[in-house]
Amino acid sequence: MGQLECFQVCLLRKAGFRSVQFTVIIKVFDLLNSQYYYNTSKMQKANIFKVGLCQIKTIADKQLNLKRAEEMVREAAANGADIIILPEMFVTPYTKHYMLKDKEPLTDDYKTNDKCQTSKLLSGLAKSLSKYIIGGSFPEQVEGKDKIYNTCLCFNREGDIVAQHRKLHMFDINIPGGITFYESEYVQSGPPQVTIFETEYCKIGVGICYDIRFPEYAQLMNAKGAQVVAYPANFAMRTGELHFDLLKKMRAVDTQCFLIACGAATNKDDTSLFQSWGHSGVISPWGKALAECEFEEGILYADINLSEVKEVREQIMTSMHKRSDIYELLAKV
Repeated sequence: MGQLECFQVCLLRKAGFRSVQFTVIIKVFDLLNSQYYYNTSKMQKANIFKVGLCQIKTIADKQLNLKRAEEMVREAAANGADIIILPEMFVTPYTKHYMLKDKEPLTDDYKTNDKCQTSKLLSGLAKSLSKYIIGGSFPEQVEGKDKIYNTCLCFNREGDIVAQHRKLHMFDINIPGGITFYESEYVQSGPPQVTIFETEYCKIGVGICYDIRFPEYAQLMNAKGAQVVAYPANFAMRTGELHFDLLKKMRAVDTQCFLIACGAATNKDDTSLFQSWGHSGVISPWGKALAECEFEEGILYADINLSEVKEVREQIMTSMHKRSDIYELLAKV
C-alpha cells in the first residue's frame, strides 16, 4: 500500500468507518484522483501547442508554388505542428505584374470551386490533416476593378474559413538608392477590421507584413483577447535588414503576446523577381526569439506555452499602468 492509500485509511479509521467500507471508499478516492490528473493533463496540453512556419521560395509559376506549399504544409503536419502558417503572397512573386496575372476570386463555394485555387487547396489540407492553417496571402480579385486585395485566409480543422484578413496598410515607400515600391497602385486596402479567430488554445490575431509597423493595430488585437499575433510577411531585403527583427520583438513586447512572423525565402536563382528577406521567427511575450531562420527555404518549428503570456502580464503589468487621463486607444470597428 502506498503512502497516499495509508493516509486515506488512517483518515477513515479516525472517522469511524469499518474496514469493510475501506475498499469502496478508497476506490472512490482513486477515481477522483485519476479524474483530477486527467483533467490537469488535458489543461496542460491545451496550454501548449506547436507552430510550423513554412518559409517558401516563391517562383514565377503559380501552380508550382501551390504544389510546394502543399508539400510543406503536409510535412509540417507530419512533424506535429498544430497551427501552420504560410508567407505573404506565397502563390506568386510580389510584383504588380504577377499579382494581377495570378489573381483569383473568393466565393462562397470556395471548397469546390476550381477558380478559387488557393482557398480550395488550403481548405482541403486543413480538413484532411485536421490542422489550423493561417494561409499566408494571395491576390484576391476585386470585383469590377483592376486591383486586388492582399488577403490572408485562416482555416479551422474542418477546413472552414474562420478569419479573412485583407491587408490594411499599403506598402508605399521610397528609399533613394534602396527600394521604391507603391503597393497602393494595384492593391486595394482592406476594410476596417481587427482580425481575430479562436482555437481551443487561445485567440489568435492576424495582420499582414506592413501591418506589423503599426502598434495601434497590434494593441487592438491584444485588447480583443489575442494571446498570439501572426503576421504572414514578405519583407524586402533593405527594409528587412533594417527593421524586421526589431519589429517582431517590439510587437511581442508591446502586446505581451507570442508573435509569429512567416516570411518568404530569398529566390537567389532568379534575381529578376522580388527578393524576399526571409528571416521567419517566433518571439515570446518576453521578447525572446524562440526560433529563427535566415534566407533559405525551410520549415521553422516552435512550441508555444501560453502560461508565459499569463506570467509576463502578471509580472510586468503594463495593461494596468496605462494613463487614460493622457492617452487612449480607440477602436472604431
